[in-house]
Amino acid sequence: MPLYRDAAAKEPNITHGLLDLLGESYGEPVTPEDLIGYIAGVLGHPGYTARFHDELDVPGPRVPLTKDPVLFRRAVDLGQQVIAWQT
Repeated sequence: MPLYRDAAAKEPNITHGLLDLLGESYGEPVTPEDLIGYIAGVLGHPGYTARFHDELDVPGPRVPLTKDPVLFRRAVDLGQQVIAWQT
């Protein structure tokens, strides 16, 4: 699934309003690249599979969103590194 809905990368493929809501919660703007970095950081961390082992019997990822802006930023940074390594 692409991060953007259009070739010009102007319309993110993210539920409308989510980035604004996250930005309000964290006290700084959240970009589509931040969100995909967060997702990669969370899903790529071994603690995710350890914590949600039973729930992962049902296919499909579920991404918990933190309320902690510092933890969010740490996951974004980690996830962006993961994405860079894989692409």
